[in-house]
Amino acid sequence: MIRRGSQYRGVLALALFLGIGARALHAQQPVKAHLMGDPLPGRDAPAFSLPYVTSEGPGPEDQPFRLRAELGRVVVLAFVPGLTDSAAVALIRAFTSQADSLFAGDVVLASIAPVEGSRVQSAARSLGTRHKMLPDTTEAVRRLYGVNRGSIAVYVINPLGKVSWRDLNVNPYARSSYTKIREAVTKAGRS
Repeated sequence: MIRRGSQYRGVLALALFLGIGARALHAQQPVKAHLMGDPLPGRDAPAFSLPYVTSEGPGPEDQPFRLRAELGRVVVLAFVPGLTDSAAVALIRAFTSQADSLFAGDVVLASIAPVEGSRVQSAARSLGTRHKMLPDTTEAVRRLYGVNRGSIAVYVINPLGKVSWRDLNVNPYARSSYTKIREAVTKAGRS
């Protein structure tokens, strides 16, 4: 009888553990997602290094774009789904034509696209970009920042390396998007 009673208690304890444990595990999943990517404002921007291209050609192989090397200045990272996407092209053109008003002061701008370096170079030349374009062929940096495939996202990083502002769903056709980016860059420069 004692044996049977302990079996029931064991089964009851297991059922309680599974019920509570499953809820606890389920509640922890969003926290885990934030640890793997999608840095929130106020948190350190994840470090990365990628080769870069400008309209003048590729940067030196031994001097890739390193986020940590840019600290001390405001850094704007624009994630685009590709360089043939009309929305992505609109964003890059707006950044190029409005650079003086959008990124006043000591600001580093980099566009990140999941394409090969040769395609980035061709796009940089045809768009006449004055900023660095980074080929993220493995999409590791996109995942590090929690940017969905196909989305256009912008991160503003303050001179101390903290995420100051982000928009994971930028509309490059809306004037308000550029106003928000300009305000975020100005605010990050004051921090």
